[in-house]
Amino acid sequence: MEVLRCRMSQGGRVFGCPLPVVIGLPVDEARRRIRQCRPDVYIEVLSENQMRTMAYCSNRVRLIVNRFNKVVKNAHIG
Repeated sequence: MEVLRCRMSQGGRVFGCPLPVVIGLPVDEARRRIRQCRPDVYIEVLSENQMRTMAYCSNRVRLIVNRFNKVVKNAHIG
């Protein structure tokens, strides 16, 4: 098992480890990998052309998937 390192801000607060690269993975596998690293985030699955809000949410990760349920864009917080 690989050791996950956490990023820290200047104030010493832990923000968790960086999100893994999940492009090309099935959505279930991508969710599992993100949950291993960041169990505190809410994962939202959206299709490529689906409309979405521009509101920033610090505990949300969006997975953009194609019609075959494969992740097509790298996951990011917001």
